[in-house]
Amino acid sequence: MIQGCDCSRRTGIFGSGFFLSIIAACAVLAGCGGGGGKHSAPPDADGDTIADAQDCAPQDSSKWQLLAYQSVDLDSDGHKKAKQAGAETVCSGSSLPTGYFNTAADPNDIDCDDSNNSRWQLLSYSAVDADADGHFIASTGQACSGAALSSGYATVVPSAATVDCDDAKASSWRLVMTYRDTDGDGVGAGVGTVTCVGTAAPAGLSFLGYDPDPAVASVSNTELPSWLLVAP
Repeated sequence: MIQGCDCSRRTGIFGSGFFLSIIAACAVLAGCGGGGGKHSAPPDADGDTIADAQDCAPQDSSKWQLLAYQSVDLDSDGHKKAKQAGAETVCSGSSLPTGYFNTAADPNDIDCDDSNNSRWQLLSYSAVDADADGHFIASTGQACSGAALSSGYATVVPSAATVDCDDAKASSWRLVMTYRDTDGDGVGAGVGTVTCVGTAAPAGLSFLGYDPDPAVASVSNTELPSWLLVAP
């Protein structure tokens, strides 16, 4: 086998045909990588001995192959969920990565939120407090929870006297009779209206409805007996 050649050398002993044959042989050797039988190795960016074209993580030497799995526990709370539809394999090293398992998840212990290790099971509720004001409305369903129902859910239905009249507004939760306070002196008058309120009456309204002169602010509740001045 020809190991190499000097394509620049000529000899006067042989004819031009022989010289052209030497040139052709040199061209073949050059195309094969230069005569010594040496070939460049395929790219391996992470140096894990797996060529980038076959490596599932060519920039990470700890992973190089796709392994099949059946379930995951990505929040490490000890409760699994089934693999996502269409997700058959995960890029791995010699074994599956942490949080991946080749066993199926227990159908009676499926994690309802695998991104939060404080919640893993569905618990039933009978009341909710969406605005977090401490007052509930009747509502049923299931909420993803930990050992107990998450904040904002309860198992006891609120009574008619304690139910939140506006569970979208934390500053209002009870129904109280209010009166129009046209002169802004803190005491209203006229026909009362049941209003959803919090600790104070909304602007322009009053819990007191006995202003003797609703058009004059100087005439106020201070002229009435003290037992009538107690707000609900």
